[in-house]
Amino acid sequence: MTSLSLTFLLSTKFRILESYFQGIENMYFYHKVMAVFSMILLLLHKIGLGQGGHGSEFAKTIGSAGLYLFLSIVFVAYFGNFLKYEIWRFIHRFVYLAYILGLVHTFMILGDRILGNTLLSLIVLGYAVIGVISGFYIIFLYSRMRFRRVGYVQKVTHLNHDTTEIEIAMKRPYRYDYG
Repeated sequence: MTSLSLTFLLSTKFRILESYFQGIENMYFYHKVMAVFSMILLLLHKIGLGQGGHGSEFAKTIGSAGLYLFLSIVFVAYFGNFLKYEIWRFIHRFVYLAYILGLVHTFMILGDRILGNTLLSLIVLGYAVIGVISGFYIIFLYSRMRFRRVGYVQKVTHLNHDTTEIEIAMKRPYRYDYG
């Protein structure tokens, strides 16, 4: 769950993270690496524990539902080249639901140990908070907070058969770092 929270953090597009990773492309590369790493860890967790382990059947069911939802989304993301971006993006947002189900599963099984007064519990809770806030920001706040710029198309130039240059005049200055 901690690696998934970092995956959410990397998808927030915070400028400080963009500059640290030297561009959004690099940041999304590590986002994808962390997502794959998280998937491997979740599968190892499921295989390693099987139907054993601690906790109620309800907690196990919630964990399995989160895992299967996550696997379904990964499957769809793998075939993302065949989907329209808007559909892929909509489906991709359900990862947050899978993450929340995973957190509920974790707290139902290990709640007394995670909510204790130890360094490990502080770290796990910290990552959980980072994941919840980052996911909430991405899904519900990002489009409202980051797309405040208004621009108008000033000029369209067809440079060749497959390249078109679009010049946009912004109402306010826009700081842009390539990469």
